[in-house]
Amino acid sequence: MKYFDSFKSDTNILIKGDLTQVQTLIDIQNTIDNATNNDFVQLEQGTNELKSNSILAVMEDYATRTDLPGIQDFKYSQEFDTNYTKYMNKTTGLPKNGVTPDNITELYNWFFDNPDKNVIKDVSRVLYKSNSGKYEGAVIRIGVNVDPNDGEKITKLFNQFKDDVRPLEENEHIDSVKITSGPILTYIIMSAMNESQTNTLIITIIVAVILLVIVSYYRQRSIMLGIITMIPVILCVAWIWGSMFLLGIPLNVMTITIASLTIGLGITYSIHISHRFTEDLETKSIDEACRSTVAHTGTALFGAAATTIAGFGILVFSLLPPLQQFGGITAMTILYSFLASVFILPTFLVLWARYHKKRGKLEQMINGRKKPEKLKQHIPAQAPLNQELPTQAPPAQAPPAQAPPSQEPPTQEPTAQAPAQTEPVQKIPTPIQEPVQPEQPMQSQVQMVPCPICQNSIAVYTTPCPHCKTNLNW
Repeated sequence: MKYFDSFKSDTNILIKGDLTQVQTLIDIQNTIDNATNNDFVQLEQGTNELKSNSILAVMEDYATRTDLPGIQDFKYSQEFDTNYTKYMNKTTGLPKNGVTPDNITELYNWFFDNPDKNVIKDVSRVLYKSNSGKYEGAVIRIGVNVDPNDGEKITKLFNQFKDDVRPLEENEHIDSVKITSGPILTYIIMSAMNESQTNTLIITIIVAVILLVIVSYYRQRSIMLGIITMIPVILCVAWIWGSMFLLGIPLNVMTITIASLTIGLGITYSIHISHRFTEDLETKSIDEACRSTVAHTGTALFGAAATTIAGFGILVFSLLPPLQQFGGITAMTILYSFLASVFILPTFLVLWARYHKKRGKLEQMINGRKKPEKLKQHIPAQAPLNQELPTQAPPAQAPPAQAPPSQEPPTQEPTAQAPAQTEPVQKIPTPIQEPVQPEQPMQSQVQMVPCPICQNSIAVYTTPCPHCKTNLNW
């Protein structure tokens, strides 16, 4: 316990219920007595009594003359002292035996019916009178001495006050008891914000994972790829909270939002790395794709991270401590996101690619969602095959070109050679009726070309590929 110093403040205990009950006044005094033994409360110098204020203290003050030499006690009232002595014990400050709620109400009414506004002002600080004339609320003000930024001490003080107010909570005439004001109020607000931020962070991570899984499954038929992309974000959240703890940075209105910013700023770097890695796998080996991703996309991310860190780092020179803390923590968050995305995420991507390569599904996962336009770009050998079709057509049309000589024999019907000429006429339709043009595509189908997806040898115009089961657009 300490006496007054620079951290003086009050903690209020709000009471809602029937304040005219004798047991209520007794429980108020018990709560004050319990709070005297707390670690961080203010004590009156010389008496070691708790510095507090309540309806009991106000009534005792107006019923007790405390004149000092040369100083008159303006609060003392002989009229109120007479009534107070009738119903209250001046030694304990509690109601006497046999006192009824009406007697307590009579004492309260003296304050609120007093023509002196100062009297009404003094009692209104600790007692509430409703419009219906009932006394339904009261306040116990207790002086505390704790650093508002010391969360550990505030937590301990709050827990001690919760034990102190148990007599009031167990009173059947009391509806509610709340500990508030000063550092306790700050503790309650920050606890509520911290709980809300934690719930929001969990929901944000779950939604982000679901979206990444949907996109990765649509493009690469892989659920694990979306989960792997979120690994750097989760690591950054843990790193930034650990850094705040080691650096002694408290949670306030500014820094409590840093977890959400970590997800928003860090997930973009992870998406860039994952997308570039899967693109490089289409034309490169796993190791080459990893090196290319880190060398090219990693360099671009370094430039983006450096400029963003510089922008938020300017806030460190702010005159307001919350802004200084926010700027430093945000810059540190971006740095952690860059390091996790460029140096940690590729390791998991390589492990993912090697696992699926062993199962023989890597090429199908990487190329399975290619568009038909890309398939056409992989088969440039089709053009010469299609160009050969018209070049072979003229030899098939050569027999019809000899048809005019075959029309001369009918002019020589009287000659004996007419029967001999009819035989070649009957042979001419046989080559004409042969499906010369349809056979050429059939002959082209026999020609073998590599599959643009799995590179296995297949016949032209075959779909789907018998090896990788991909529908090919010829």
